[in-house]
Amino acid sequence: MHTPKSLVAFTLYMATIHSALAVPLYPAEDVTLTNLEIRAAPVAGPSKGHPIKATMEVNDNNALPFDADYYAILCLGKDPIFQRDGSESKDNRKDAGVKKTFPGGKGTGPFRNPTMANVKIPGSQYVSPEEFPFASTTQGGHQAILFPVSEASQDSQGGALNSFYNKHHIQSAHQGKNSWYEITGWSGQLGPYCKALQNNKGKTNKNDPICKTGSNGKGKWGFDVGEYTYTYDDHSYHKAQGSK
Repeated sequence: MHTPKSLVAFTLYMATIHSALAVPLYPAEDVTLTNLEIRAAPVAGPSKGHPIKATMEVNDNNALPFDADYYAILCLGKDPIFQRDGSESKDNRKDAGVKKTFPGGKGTGPFRNPTMANVKIPGSQYVSPEEFPFASTTQGGHQAILFPVSEASQDSQGGALNSFYNKHHIQSAHQGKNSWYEITGWSGQLGPYCKALQNNKGKTNKNDPICKTGSNGKGKWGFDVGEYTYTYDDHSYHKAQGSK
């Protein structure tokens, strides 16, 4: 029997359609991964927009330098988000004026040489310069805020910061990706500015009553850190803009 060519063509066409429908359809593996990545929450730490957020433990020994730092955030508008970078610590201290020497002076920095540096200190034991932002961050260095604190309190703070970095797996920028962090809460023995910053949810508020000149910001150390606040311009020291 002779089969028309048109019928043969139609039969082959239907067979092709049937085979195509019978093949199971699986999404491409790379597309599936991309969709998962889109749905996944951003990893904390790789950028300023996605910092590691954590609470800082403050104790009786380091409450003074931490309170100075929190004064800088609350009352002077310093950014509370940082990128750790220990490779810059030495240069940052130099740029901040911590390593400056004076002819015939005593050691380095402004608070060991208050007369020559034209700065005030609240007492002879407060000669160690607290820097904010921290020297161990990329934000530290030039125009960092300097406060006079005791050497013992600053040593204690250094230990607390290292413990904070280790506990929350905050890496130095030259060693890993998760280097950005934000201190969002504080616990322990808090000074007056730390308490005020806590009440403002960790955000700057220059209108907070404690920031005003004449307000009582004294901690148990007996003085107001806002009255001893300086910056360095590569030549000399000046009262920090907006400070008491």
